[in-house]
Amino acid sequence: MSSKRYETLSAYLRATRVRQAELAEWIGVSPSAMSLYVSGRRTPRLGLAVKLSKITGVPVERLLGTNSTAQVA
Repeated sequence: MSSKRYETLSAYLRATRVRQAELAEWIGVSPSAMSLYVSGRRTPRLGLAVKLSKITGVPVERLLGTNSTAQVA
């Protein structure tokens, strides 16, 4: 698990030199699915986003593409 916060999955991968395929294996998805998550072309389901956040330090809100600063009316 990462104690440091990263803004994106690609920032985490660059900083830690973890390969996409390794991260995919750790959370139980295919390397091609991980590639889509890293590129932002696909959004992980909530459960996977939580796993990814715990491992990488990327906020769940960022992984899900939500605005964490938005206020509820």
